[in-house]
Amino acid sequence: MNGSMLKPQQGVAIITAMLIVALVAVIAVALLSKGNIHVHRTENVLVRDQSSFYCIGAERLAALILLADTDFDVDGATDFWAQPATPLPFEGGMITGQISDRQAKFNLNSLLDGNGQARAPDSEQVIFFKNLISSLGLDPKILGYVIDWIDTDTTPYAGGGAEDATYMLSENPYRTANQPLTDISELRLIKGFEAVQDPDPYEIIRPFVTALPELTTKINLNTAPKEILKALNPAITDNMVTTFMQDRTDAPITKVGDFAGLLPPGTVSSNSTLIGVKSDYYQLETQIDFGERQLLYTSFLKREPPNRVTTLMRKPGIEYDETS
Repeated sequence: MNGSMLKPQQGVAIITAMLIVALVAVIAVALLSKGNIHVHRTENVLVRDQSSFYCIGAERLAALILLADTDFDVDGATDFWAQPATPLPFEGGMITGQISDRQAKFNLNSLLDGNGQARAPDSEQVIFFKNLISSLGLDPKILGYVIDWIDTDTTPYAGGGAEDATYMLSENPYRTANQPLTDISELRLIKGFEAVQDPDPYEIIRPFVTALPELTTKINLNTAPKEILKALNPAITDNMVTTFMQDRTDAPITKVGDFAGLLPPGTVSSNSTLIGVKSDYYQLETQIDFGERQLLYTSFLKREPPNRVTTLMRKPGIEYDETS
């Protein structure tokens, strides 16, 4: 009888032991998995921190390149900063950077005058932006929406605008900035751009506009894309732009009059407050490869000759320039 009772007890003991072993195995796997997560998390933090230092190094190298320019009064595609960059290897990875001209685009903040008010409707800046919007097939009211977002008053722009009263009626109410844009992504808050559409107005206009801290910056004719050049005046044809862009790849123009001379009389003013031949603001796109990891940064730089370059902003991700 004792033997018959012993067998069930042995079976229970075996099952209990198996359960304990299984439980220990589950706990061990969970601990190992949690440990791996912490290891990967720590690795990611270290890689991110290290990459930020490489990005700062890339900015300093870009500053040296920008200051090595032989003529600060003329900037174009033949300058050293505009040439394709050579990847730089480092232990465990590779870093690549490319400088581009932010003044190749239209500065939306230049729609304001020195007092933070909208420029006159007949100003070069307002007329240009109207032309650009029209050429891109966008709603002409975008002009008023953008101006009302950045100007200091609360009166809707004549002909169609949107001030606080418009935005306060939205599902998630907010107010206009009433100050210049700090980043082009702010357009996503402005009426006409806030909802993703197909086609998306934001993605359509993004390659051709920028947000610079100065209100008086000029578009650089030596680096501007064809869409910008054509928007200067409806009389400018594709052939005119193509000829000019081919010529400037060999040698940049040194004054606005050189460009005006290629066009019908009166098309562009030699004393324009909208266009020029030099740039002070640049963009550095940095790619850092750590094995299978890839980190991207965009840095906004301001050159102040003869010996200073300031990093105005640094952010993760690259703002791809479809126009270059």
